Amino acid sequence: MHEAERIGEQAGSNNAMLLTTTLREWIGRARGGIPAALVETVRTAIDGYLAGNPEVCSARSVLLTFAIDAGDLAEARRQLDLVTQFGFGDRDAEWLGTLWRVTEACELFGDAELAATVAGLLEPFESRFAIDGIGAAVIGAVGEALGVLDLVRGQRREGEVRLQRAIERYEDIGAPLLATRARDRLTTKAGPATASPPERGSLAREGDVWALVYRGREVRLRDAKGLRDLASLLSQPNHEMHVSELTGGGVVIGTPVDAIDDDAKAAYRARIAELEAEVAEADDAHDLDRASRAREELEASAGVPGAPPTPRSGRGRRSRHGSGTSSTALRPSTRTSAGTWPSPSARARSAPTLPTARSSGKSPPDGAVRPRSGIARSLLTPFS
Repeated sequence: MHEAERIGEQAGSNNAMLLTTTLREWIGRARGGIPAALVETVRTAIDGYLAGNPEVCSARSVLLTFAIDAGDLAEARRQLDLVTQFGFGDRDAEWLGTLWRVTEACELFGDAELAATVAGLLEPFESRFAIDGIGAAVIGAVGEALGVLDLVRGQRREGEVRLQRAIERYEDIGAPLLATRARDRLTTKAGPATASPPERGSLAREGDVWALVYRGREVRLRDAKGLRDLASLLSQPNHEMHVSELTGGGVVIGTPVDAIDDDAKAAYRARIAELEAEVAEADDAHDLDRASRAREELEASAGVPGAPPTPRSGRGRRSRHGSGTSSTALRPSTRTSAGTWPSPSARARSAPTLPTARSSGKSPPDGAVRPRSGIARSLLTPFS
């Protein structure tokens, strides 16, 4: 596999990198765990892809698998419900792989009702193997998945027969990792009545290294503040901890006024005085609309958390340009030619129009990579 990665990188082949990434995932799962760096790379790519294509179940089912492997039951349930909601996706080259991942979720949750639905979809393909969409990996015999679904539904005899038959097929094709997986399932005999074991882990510091153990896997990481913070949080479960406790100081309780510095207070005062002068001048000119706008802004300024009390300067006149730069600290220079602030609707109309995130609908230029749907497209971006 390392050789395939090297050749693919030299050739600049996106498909080669995609193939080896997919192969690493399935081999890692068969051996008990996927490398964390690989999980993050794939997850980032798929999250970006699903943002614009939420209904692509082949990509979403990969996140379902990651959540299962991480023991994140809430996220696994959420992704499973979405895949089910979208009807398990299109019946393309990745459809059997998607149903395989859903089968593992049924096994985890003991969902007999969903297991019956998935079994009905898989039964016509019992004699076949589920292959990753680009042929990167043999996921397993469909009969093994049906055996698992039998056990989930409480049909133990049928499930054991199917699992034993899958083991024989794996031995015939020389797939020891798949045969071991089927044997483990045959021994476990999972079903809806099987209680999930408690999720336990440990985080311990050993000199300059932290040892993290979870679900039988152990990872060692060099000491870092984030790990020390995590240890502090884990040492006090169900206890709210203020962020200042993690920064090394005591709990600091302040008020919004503490965050307003002298310059900001001066700017507020200058602007308030300017608005009061604006009201006085508008009243003298019988300009009700202008006076109303100034009063509205004056009232809003008085309600700003931490702002100094509104000064009462009476109706004395004051130059609207006398506040200098202090007034511009609060508002951009958007006065009209008449010297008044434009209304909110006028400001909205004059705002620049930003491009939206929608696709332009144009075809990619000649020679551009056109990734196919599903996992392939979701993984293509990091290697482009």
